[in-house]
This record gives sequence, structure tokens and C-alpha cells, in this order.
Amino acid sequence: MQPALAADNTAMTVAPSAALRMKRLLKAERRIILASVLLVLLTGLLVSMAVTLPLYQAVRTQLEEVSRANARARQASIENLLDSYRNIARQFSSRTEIRKRLQAWRNGEIGLEQLRQYSQPRLQEPAAQTPGLAAMFRVSQDEIIVALGEHTEQLSSLLPQPAQEGLDLITLETDGGPQLLIKAGAPIYSADQHIIGHDILFFHTDSLQDYLQEFGSYGNQAEIFLHRHIPPATFGLSPVTATHQSVVQTGTLQPIIDGQALQQAGIHKFRDAKDTVLIVQPFTDLPFSLIIRLPGQTFYALIDHDLFGVQLLILFLLIIAILASHLAIKPLITTLSWQAKKLEENQAEMLLAASVFENTHEAIAITDNNLHIIRANTAMQELCGCSQGQLNGQPISHYLRIAEHDQRPGSLLEILCQQGVWQGEVTHPGTRKDSLRTSLLNISTVHDTAGQPLYYIHILSDITARIEAEQQVRRLAAHDALTGLLNRSSILEHIQRKISQHMAFSILFIDLDKFKPVNDLHGHKTGDQVLRITAKRLRRIIREQDELARLGGDEFLVLLDTSAGNDFINRIAEDVIEQLTRPFVLGAVQVEIGVSIGIAHYPEHGITPDSLIHAADLAMYQAKRSSGGAYSIADGRAKT
Repeated sequence: MQPALAADNTAMTVAPSAALRMKRLLKAERRIILASVLLVLLTGLLVSMAVTLPLYQAVRTQLEEVSRANARARQASIENLLDSYRNIARQFSSRTEIRKRLQAWRNGEIGLEQLRQYSQPRLQEPAAQTPGLAAMFRVSQDEIIVALGEHTEQLSSLLPQPAQEGLDLITLETDGGPQLLIKAGAPIYSADQHIIGHDILFFHTDSLQDYLQEFGSYGNQAEIFLHRHIPPATFGLSPVTATHQSVVQTGTLQPIIDGQALQQAGIHKFRDAKDTVLIVQPFTDLPFSLIIRLPGQTFYALIDHDLFGVQLLILFLLIIAILASHLAIKPLITTLSWQAKKLEENQAEMLLAASVFENTHEAIAITDNNLHIIRANTAMQELCGCSQGQLNGQPISHYLRIAEHDQRPGSLLEILCQQGVWQGEVTHPGTRKDSLRTSLLNISTVHDTAGQPLYYIHILSDITARIEAEQQVRRLAAHDALTGLLNRSSILEHIQRKISQHMAFSILFIDLDKFKPVNDLHGHKTGDQVLRITAKRLRRIIREQDELARLGGDEFLVLLDTSAGNDFINRIAEDVIEQLTRPFVLGAVQVEIGVSIGIAHYPEHGITPDSLIHAADLAMYQAKRSSGGAYSIADGRAKT
């Protein structure tokens, strides 16, 4: 019995040992499976973070920079528009004859009613010809001298006491509802440069309304405001009717941002019901800020949409890897190696795919590290007029005129290697063969794992319309509307530039004699024709490098280079007298006028623009007192 018992005990001992080994093996396999799953999950999460986080941050930063650039462009356009209104107010206040009558009233030489009868019709005509003008007031010593336009009774109560120059936005309550107006004020100077009154102009805001409308970049979700710092007030458009709101109280923005932040340029994000984003761009010379408000979800929707595909692809790969590791224990190492290789191969593809927004309306191109095109979206192919196959391997400079690259080939690559980004304006062919378009080009760099440049991403935003509008506004602000000549502010800038360059020059202050009877006898339309013909005759007399301006009324100014000597200046003055005393034949009407000229030399008769013009003005009056049809040279030493 003993041997049998011993055999049974041995069998019992061996059986538990095999079962224990099997149990341990199963536990080991489970641990391997769990470890492989955890390793795959950890690897996937790390790869996802390494790919998506830098990509998200780079695209987000680029989106913010483009948004700020758009806000700066819109702010500059609005500021140029407001400056043009201020220049119009200055043109009104610079009319010489009306200004003299105002001085005579202040001196007690004429009565108030006489002043009004003289000033009203002479200001009414330019007011009627000024586009967008709603009302105009001439104020002196708290007395309204002239009031023109609609709603003058209501607007008179909104005039500042005392009157002052500058720009502001006001809301006028009318029967048709609140109406937003632009107020522009300019001082009226006497002959001795003292302020004797102000011209206050009110303009309709149709042009401003175009700049305060949503521009489609954010899915019509943005609200655009113009915020005045002191006193605080916010102006905008009704989001429902796209009409001007009266005054949107500061409380519109106050719950999410304080007044100080409304003066700081940048993108401000606030945690409220909509995760609001404010794009703030203060004005350069005016106490206003341009504010674009939109939900944060809308602002970053494009990034989230594109990154969602990348994250979905990574999740899909993770699921495949987990299933593969669970079903194939033995080739675990091979499978993990294959997964790592595939992830490494896909990383560059994901960076490239996530960087190119194929569905955007903006033109996008991707170049290699030599700026040769390797991929272009549909908008870029249309811009270049070529297919993807035709663009492959071509230098991007063949299709875009980049100033740095044209002046010094290779300089753009140097900037990108040093800074990683570049932004600037470029030109490219338009839809017509002879046309050129202008775009804002943003270039960013995609680096490889070693930190070396791998690709360059080029994004173009067409800004041709905005640049043309800005050029038109600048041209209108710098030139006289009637004759097309430079206006007073522009010629002052030319004079100041020559003074800063220490260049010798002379100015001819030209005043037309017997011009008032032309308006009185034949009407202002004939007077305007005489002024335009006068401008053409003066332009034929002077040289191409000389400048010609209309100061206002019947006053002109010629800026001449005196390198040829003062005798040449005198000959020019004689030619001016000879040309302007010739009859003006206007159909069946023949008009004859005279001219008086005052000449001042720099630096003998003044070292500032105002002192030179004043000296020439006095010399002109000296010529006028000598029976007219003559010129006189200024006397005295240089004055500051």
C-alpha cells in the first residue's frame, strides 16, 4: 500500500505544479496584453500631443495675427476717412474773404446781420457740393453766424460750448429714430494767426457704415464697434437690421471688459456665456478704438474643425493597434515596431495635411526649403492660372512679386531661417492680362524633428480693394476738389519737407483781382470755370518739378526751386501776370481778371511754412495796393 500511496501523492504534487504554471502563464500573458495596451495608449497619447499641440498653437497664433492685421487695416481705413472729414472742415475755415468779414465783425466794423448776409450764400454753395454733409455751423464768440443743412435747430444744442476743433460721433434723435453723425470742427484763423471762430460740420455716416459691417471672415458672427474712450460710448450697427444704433451704451461691453482694456491693442478673451473674443485696435491720432466682438467658438472654429480630423485619425490608429496587440501576442514586438514606424511616417503627413486648409477661399501654397512649390490649393491654382502638376517644382517667385526676393535673391530665405515667419504685401496677375492684384502674404515655417526647415506655408489674403480705397481717400484728402490741385495742408507738407532738407526755394502767393464780380455778374458756375482754367494756365507756366496748390477761394500758391536764381523766379511771376490777365473766353461770355503776386524766399523771409506764407501774403497785398497786376517781393528778415 505504501508504494501506491506514494505514487498518488506524487501525482497530486505534479498536478498542482502544472496548474500553477499555467495560471502564472495566463497572468503573465494578461500582464503582457495589459502592458502592450498601456504602452500603445501611452505612445498614441504622446504622439497626439506632440503633433496636435504645437500645430494647434502655431495655427492659432497665425489666425490671431491675421485677425489683428485685418483689424489694423480696417482701423487705418476708418481713421483716414475721419481725417478726410477734418480736412474738409479746415477747407471751409480757410476761405479768405469770409474770414476777413468775420474779423471785421469781431472788430465792430460791421454788424452781425451784415456778416450773416455775406457769409451765408458763400458757405452754402461749397456746403451743397460737399458729399455726405448733413449740417454746417460757423460759430464765433458763442454766436452762431451761419447754420446750414437739416436738423440745424436740434444740432445747435449739441454744439460744444465753447466751440472747438476735433472729431466726434454724436447721436441725433429724429422722428425716424436715432441718427448717427460725424462731427468735425476746425478753427478759423485771423490774418495774425489768432483763432476768431470755428466751423463745425456734421456728416452722414454712410461711408463709415461700410467699415462697421461684418466682412464674412467669421461666418457673419462678428459685431464691429467704434468705441470712444472719453467720454466712454460705443457705436455700431444693429445686428438685425444693419442700421446704425443710436449710442450703444458702454454697458454693451462692460460686463466682460473694462474701459482701460478697450484702449489696448490685441486679442482679449473672456470667460462668459459665449467665451467672448474681442479684437481691439486703438486709433493712432484719435481717442477711438475699433472693436470686433465674436464668440470664441466661432473664432477658433476653423482650427477645431481641421484638428478634429487629425485626432480622429490618431484614435483610429490607436484602436487598430490595441486590437492587433490583443490578437497577436507572439508578434507583439514586430507589431509595436510597425506601429512606431507608421506613426513616424504619418507625422509629417499629418503636419502637412493639417497646415493646408483645402476648403478656404484664401490662396495657400506649400514650398520646400528652396521656395519651390510642392502643393497648392484650388484658390492658389486659380491665382497662378496653372494646375497642380504645372506648379510642382516651380519657384513661387515666378507667380508672386516679392520685393525682398526681387531686390536681393535669397534674402527672403535668410529672413525665414532667422525668424521662421515673414509677412508683407505682394503683387500678382489679376483676372485680366494687364491687371495686377495686391495681397497680404503670411509665410510660416514647418520644422522637422531636428529643428531644420522642412516646409514653408504661404497664405495670401487679397487686399486690392482696401488699398485702392485708401489711395482714393488719401488723394481726395490731399487735393482741392474743384481744380484737382494740392490743397493747403498738402502744400504745407511739401514746404516743410524742403525746409527739413535745407533746400533753397521760393513761394509765389497768387491772388486773383476782380474775381468777385465774376461770381456776382455771371454766377458761381462761371467763377468755378475761371478757377479751373487758371489752374491749367499756371500748370503750363511752371516746371514739372515745381508744386502748385489752391489755398482756397481765389488764392493759389506756387512752390519753386530757386537753384536757377531769383531772376528766374521773377520771370515766372511775370509769365503768371501775362497769362492770367489774358481774357477768359467761356462760350458766349468773355471774362477779364487781374492778379497780384507776393514772393517770399527761404530762408531770407521765413524759416517755417506759416511764416513764409505770411510774408508772401503781405507782399501780395503790397502788390495789390500798387494798383494790382504786379508782383512784390517780401521784406524783412527770416521769422520763426
